[in-house]
Amino acid sequence: MKIGLVGIDSSVEESNFLKIKDALGKNLHCLFSLQHDDLLPISEKYGVKLHSSSSDLFSAVDAVFFARSLKPNFENAIKALKNNCHLFIEDISSLSIDETKQLFKVAFEARAIIHIKQTKLFYPEYIELCDYIENPKLIELNSDFNHLLRKQNYFIELFNRLCFADNITNSSVKRISTIAIPIDRNHFSLIQVRIDYDNGSFTNIKLNNLSSVRKDDLLIYQKDDFLNIDFENHFAFINKLENGQIVRSEFNIENKNAFAIEIKYFIDLCKDIESENISESPAILKTIQNTFLLMNQLDQILTKV
Repeated sequence: MKIGLVGIDSSVEESNFLKIKDALGKNLHCLFSLQHDDLLPISEKYGVKLHSSSSDLFSAVDAVFFARSLKPNFENAIKALKNNCHLFIEDISSLSIDETKQLFKVAFEARAIIHIKQTKLFYPEYIELCDYIENPKLIELNSDFNHLLRKQNYFIELFNRLCFADNITNSSVKRISTIAIPIDRNHFSLIQVRIDYDNGSFTNIKLNNLSSVRKDDLLIYQKDDFLNIDFENHFAFINKLENGQIVRSEFNIENKNAFAIEIKYFIDLCKDIESENISESPAILKTIQNTFLLMNQLDQILTKV
């Protein structure tokens, strides 16, 4: 599959370009940037064709990867969809909900796929243990960061975890609320989110921004077992009640590139487009709306600081 890359605009972003290039592999076909001359060194260094026109890129590829914030390239995303290109979007945090709905409307009319980056679902640790998850009653996603998050980081982190929880529970959200402790008008020391689902289960999400070490854990409580995944150390275990005894099963998981796994998933979707039920209002749109709802709640907390 031929994939064009839009959103990398200068050689200063070479490290980000390389991460995307490694994930796309041989599927990376060409580049486009309005800052053509600034991106030329990367194009020449890695032998990737650089187009001076977005229309030329859209006509040459099957899909487009939009790096970084989509806001500066929103009209290009619409144009790409109208050229029957599938979209992989890295960051929609700066879009409005109406702009997001417009994207899906155009995609529906063009019979094109939109995939918004949600790499947490593609961690090998989760893939390894997902078959053990059945009717979870409580999901806890606890993350400790050793640096302060910016506002767009909050959106991305919350969106990823909402997607993750929605995938596990497979139920509609009944209620969503948050408690947050602000440091100043731009940062929080702690964000705690609770999500209640129609099937009676619920999820707790905790983002701790005042840690000296990075931690990222998933805990799932079910009727007769308990799952724990340590994403940072690529380790997991299950405690299961069997014949009145607790039986512990441990898993050491190979550290694979979750982003590359997600890209492969996206490519497979695009290749099997006829089997996809493309909708103007897909389930992911509800998750996006819930993320915007949470961001509005956080904004209201910050206005009181």
